[in-house]
Amino acid sequence: MPRYDYKKIGKRIRYERRKCGFTSQEDFAEKLGMSASSRQTIGKWENGQQLPSIDDFFIMCELFECELGYLLCEYDCKTRENTDIYQATGLSEKAINVIKTLNRENFAPFNTLNQIIEHPEFGSLLKTIYLHKLDFVEKNFSPDRELCKILASKLRCSESESEKYLEKISESTMLSTLLDILSDLK
Repeated sequence: MPRYDYKKIGKRIRYERRKCGFTSQEDFAEKLGMSASSRQTIGKWENGQQLPSIDDFFIMCELFECELGYLLCEYDCKTRENTDIYQATGLSEKAINVIKTLNRENFAPFNTLNQIIEHPEFGSLLKTIYLHKLDFVEKNFSPDRELCKILASKLRCSESESEKYLEKISESTMLSTLLDILSDLK
């Protein structure tokens, strides 16, 4: 039988309560059908001193649009299905929900998306996008200083200009890889 961490469950309830716009425990208690004076009960849940009744858990599941296992901290996505997809793919719950919504809407271009993902160069494209994001968008890794100096010398420009050229080369590599993939689609 699983052992539940009351404090962790309480933090999850507090997080979801606030995320749903219930800034006060009184408002939340009323939404659950409890008296406003039940704020202390909500406080005990959120501080991990006691667990809600099963009925209160079910009401919270409806309010928070989640499964009970999520509130009990058995998994970190709001549904078991999303948790399984996250574990298999590493996609965020938000990305998973976007894809699921498009699928429910019979989003016609899914066949094209499948072909892009299945293409042998897809991994290379993702890696190129990831490195570009790190280097030029987030500026976590700036291009090699020595390379910038050499390029600046060869092009007779400043190092900052040579860094801009490297950024354009990175963008061009992403676009070229994507166009190669798209030209191979049937």
